[in-house]
Amino acid sequence: MRDVLAYRGLSEDVETALAALEQRFDAGAYQIVMMERNRRIAPFLGTTLPFLALGFVLVYLAQGQGWLPKPAPWAYAFFPLIFMAVIVSRLRPAAARDDQRLGSALKKWAIEAKKSGLT
Repeated sequence: MRDVLAYRGLSEDVETALAALEQRFDAGAYQIVMMERNRRIAPFLGTTLPFLALGFVLVYLAQGQGWLPKPAPWAYAFFPLIFMAVIVSRLRPAAARDDQRLGSALKKWAIEAKKSGLT
């Protein structure tokens, strides 16, 4: 499935660093992937936060119409997150896949990076 929102993909150096990190820990590759993650935070939040807010609005409107009981904290806790995840995964599937790869690689080697003094 194509991305509805414009997405240029990972650069070649980030892709190489990510491939290296998926196999073994490399401090230089870890720093490249960390810089890419930091660069992607603002676009990620700019895409997800409006849909999260829309999810809250939809729950509020559903309660106003009587479709949900008035005290429904579970609806405010779960529905906006699920709504946001589904919409963003449909709008940006390739970006979501790359975000997941970046996060997995960084999480996998976080302890090793801390020992090396990178974080």
